Amino acid sequence: MSKRWSKLKKEIESLFVDDLNLDLHCIDVNRSIESRNRNMGEGLSMLSLGNYIVNLNKETIWNFPKDFKDPDWEMWPEGNPWKYSVSEINVLVRHYIDTPKEELLNKRFPEDLFGLTKILLAADRRLSIKRLEEYFNEHPNQYASKILAQRISNKLNQQGPSAGTR
Repeated sequence: MSKRWSKLKKEIESLFVDDLNLDLHCIDVNRSIESRNRNMGEGLSMLSLGNYIVNLNKETIWNFPKDFKDPDWEMWPEGNPWKYSVSEINVLVRHYIDTPKEELLNKRFPEDLFGLTKILLAADRRLSIKRLEEYFNEHPNQYASKILAQRISNKLNQQGPSAGTR
């Protein structure tokens, strides 16, 4: 996964606004999970899972699967969180990269169950802050709002205090 992920990471991060301190990380982890309720009483299962983390200014703002654990299991595909993996998130990132900019704000990414494309939209240098503000007024997202606020702050800092007095 590391070689493929590093190439994908480089591609997606090249779409981010230059002065945005946003990092994506994909970590492959082997875990044993309690699965008696899920696999006919067999006990523990070893699975190769992964963590997908988005950091803004070195603070984690999105963490898959940690942020999306639900004891009810209903939100997960087929009621099982292990049916959805970081490899599927990598496919989603690839679809996002391959989507023409004209389609980004209107395209529905059905494989995005956890809001990652909203984060990518907010960071995408191809989309203006004005268009993103309009979009996120209609489609609020807690993760994207942090990124958009950072973009606005960075733009104001670049203009400096005298920019509005000319």
